[in-house]
Amino acid sequence: MVRVWRIVETMATILKSKKRNVGKSVVRIEDRRLTTGRGSFVDDVKRQGTTYCAILRSPYAHARILKVDATAALAHPNVLAVITGEDVRRLSEPVSPYLGAPVLHYCLGVDKVRFVGEPVAAVAATDRYSAVDALELIDVEYEPLPTVLNPLEAMEETSPKLFEELGTNVVWHKRFEFGNVDDAFERADIKFSHELKLHRYTSTPLETFVSTSWFNTGTRILDVWSNTQQAGIMFKYLCRALRLPGHRVRMRVPADVGGGFGLKCGGLPYITITSLLSMKTGRPVTWVETRSEHLTAQGHSAAGVFYIEAAATREGELIGLKIKDVEEEGGYLTWASIHNVGKLAGINGNYRVKNIVYDGYAVATNKAPAVPNRGIGKKGMNFIIERTMDRLADELSLSRVEIRRRNLISKSSFPYETPSGQVYDNSDYERLLDRVLEISDFASFRESALRKAGKEGRYLGMGVTLGIEPGTVNFSYHSTGDAMPLRSGAAEGARVKVESTGKVTVMVGSVSNGQGHETAIAQVVSDELQVDMSDVTVIGEFDTFTSPWTVSSGVYGNKFSALDIGAVIMATRKVKEKMLLIAASKLRTKSENIVIEDGNFFAPSAPDAKMTIGDVADIAYNNLLFLPHGLEPGLEAVHYYSFPEADISSGKGKVRSFLTFASSAHAALVEVDAETGKVTVVKYFVVDDSGNIINPMIVEGQIHGNVAAEASAAILEEMVYDDGGQLLSSTFVDYLKPTVKEMFDIQSEFIPTPSPFTILGTKSVGDGPAIPVLATIASAVEDALSPFGVKIDSMPLTPEKIRNAILGAKRNVAGIPREDSEPDVAARRADLKQT
Repeated sequence: MVRVWRIVETMATILKSKKRNVGKSVVRIEDRRLTTGRGSFVDDVKRQGTTYCAILRSPYAHARILKVDATAALAHPNVLAVITGEDVRRLSEPVSPYLGAPVLHYCLGVDKVRFVGEPVAAVAATDRYSAVDALELIDVEYEPLPTVLNPLEAMEETSPKLFEELGTNVVWHKRFEFGNVDDAFERADIKFSHELKLHRYTSTPLETFVSTSWFNTGTRILDVWSNTQQAGIMFKYLCRALRLPGHRVRMRVPADVGGGFGLKCGGLPYITITSLLSMKTGRPVTWVETRSEHLTAQGHSAAGVFYIEAAATREGELIGLKIKDVEEEGGYLTWASIHNVGKLAGINGNYRVKNIVYDGYAVATNKAPAVPNRGIGKKGMNFIIERTMDRLADELSLSRVEIRRRNLISKSSFPYETPSGQVYDNSDYERLLDRVLEISDFASFRESALRKAGKEGRYLGMGVTLGIEPGTVNFSYHSTGDAMPLRSGAAEGARVKVESTGKVTVMVGSVSNGQGHETAIAQVVSDELQVDMSDVTVIGEFDTFTSPWTVSSGVYGNKFSALDIGAVIMATRKVKEKMLLIAASKLRTKSENIVIEDGNFFAPSAPDAKMTIGDVADIAYNNLLFLPHGLEPGLEAVHYYSFPEADISSGKGKVRSFLTFASSAHAALVEVDAETGKVTVVKYFVVDDSGNIINPMIVEGQIHGNVAAEASAAILEEMVYDDGGQLLSSTFVDYLKPTVKEMFDIQSEFIPTPSPFTILGTKSVGDGPAIPVLATIASAVEDALSPFGVKIDSMPLTPEKIRNAILGAKRNVAGIPREDSEPDVAARRADLKQT
């Protein structure tokens, strides 16, 4: 209670301050330079003698590498160096995996390739064109091997093995049980099961991955620029891979990164490639990923197959769940199991269900690696729980809104401990649901939709869901699956300095990927010090030589509003306390009698005797003899902020893996053309609780961007492979993205409830608006197609899939057997389900 009171008191102090920017929709500081072409990105870093890297990739999904001959490429007049798998095995250590999967990967294929696009060799040349041309001169002899693309087939004993040393394609498996599941199913009045599937798709940041490395032969220091989201972790593993001590490696990220979405949490193989080439040539080496490389090989969201059994009472209370989750990890296991253990943070969603079994499998297949993408595993967990709620409503002939009301965690229950050990901080789920129903005019829609159903072959439907957004990752959650060496908690650093001029500079251990962090930091610091935002400069870039940072530094895990802002506030207060001591000494009073207002220090009892921040800074830097006795010169402080509530896994899957929990209610209005199968999102509604908001305009932009991206994933985007493992959607011709024409109106509102666990009462907002979108649109389309009895159990909702579902439903009504009702097909599916 003491900590909660201090947080409430802190926020109250900020709200009462004369100069207040926190909570206002301040125009982003970053926008001027970004919209005028003055941003600073990795590819803008140019050094004398820069060479250019191109990467030769495997044309096979599964093959042994019998020979790599780079003789002809090395003879090219503009080629300076070539590295192959044999070179990297000799010159470096394996680069993976971060999560301790039981295999070792190098930055290039060694002995074997396991997906189309896996790097096999790399060239450094004096220009990009020569580097690409030289790839055709490298002679690689392969022995093609059988491929396995379906994770269920990959689990079979007779399937081709990607990693012979494991003897299986199941690279991780763990079962977690929370509560008494057997008892719940025994006393249940209603029991049912269903199967769900999510597909492979990806995000497409405007800036692809870029790495520039320069091994300075004079200083013996490797200087690396990249746009990775996890610079702290990358630094640790890069030093290990290159066998270099940390003081000989300088990792930098520029102030501007053109989007990340989780995909840039990786990239270590490519940083290692450019570094090895630079160490070999002694010159700077830069590599810029092409769009086709990004789509083919950078990585996708993990595809998942989910088998769910549910138990409920006749009143509609969900009392038990059994979940079997098979995640398809691809052929490079950097992130194996993270899509599984990531689900545990939201395994019960917004609902009270206490008895849950989670049986998770991570399975290797001959596809590109599965990587983080907008909320690791959390969209899958939301899809499972929200689609199960819809099924339960159908089983009991209740409305889908009513079934949610009967299961929601009540406002009076917070802080609420979930089955997996999370502590939901604070919210009012019923109010969120009521408001989204109100702004979407859900009740009147139900009546009008029934009247309009089927006119001109167009069917309207509406879906309503809820979701939670875990934020501020605690690395202990990886250990719930025994998935990595011990690493726990998370922290971020900040340095705040009041310059001799009285102006303020701030540096943190993370770099914004377009989220407006510079603006939010300036808002917070200006309020703390009661100065204009224009007097605050946020140094956006990251540098292991100069930045305050930890291994967990970076932009991921929705940690900014808690850890980063926490570090900034605490560092600012250290500086402020020192300034109060200086001002009090000069004004001949005690520091507790001094207040700061509009950049001035004064005692309310003598308001005419004032000192500006510039006056205080002048004493701190110039008139040192006026400093209080024993106080060192300068006005600078560093603070590393971590969450005191973080804990370590109990070993039974229970761990407080995230530390704040935002929430939202979503509604979608869709139209389905029954003739073509085309799904159109007409309008989308979000009511969001992200706690106290630093900048509402930025958060609203996050909501709109997340909804747009996941709606596109729901109806347009899919990574499609042929039977040989060749990606068929490796360009924007085949991998569809929405344009302005396909966009729809998004209406969003806020109902904030402050978190008692963060300094400002903030929660996360980076991924939350994305998490419920797939389930919301699936529910809406199923509602639209209810006249046909169509059930939506897989994504994406492409025209072909929808039209076939409608035709299949019509065939069933006519008594014509469905294709998968034939005995051999049904038996095959049953066998796979039991694997």
